[in-house]
Amino acid sequence: MTTQGKVTDLTFHHLVANMTEEQTSVLANVVGDVIDGTGQRGLLDVKAHLHRTIKGGKAAWKASGKDNQKVVKGLLKDFKQSKKNAKKTVKSGGYTSINDRLAARKAAEQE
Repeated sequence: MTTQGKVTDLTFHHLVANMTEEQTSVLANVVGDVIDGTGQRGLLDVKAHLHRTIKGGKAAWKASGKDNQKVVKGLLKDFKQSKKNAKKTVKSGGYTSINDRLAARKAAEQE
């Protein structure tokens, strides 16, 4: 796996592993609403109607409410920190693959 692949793997692993049920629900709902709000069906539609896509996405984001926006902004902040930490871990040689992490979890559950 490339260095960037390792950083990406660890970044998302740490972010998802530390999300609460509320954060997971809010993120799924807000992202879904923003995607739906674009009014586009696929990436080619986004490319063909970029202005309309951005306008619809922004309107859906605003409609999501301040509380939900606060949760998503907090997750974005967590994402940035997770990425920074992942870069340090990979650089120091401390990367553990997803397969190794899963095997360690399974072993711990069997104890």
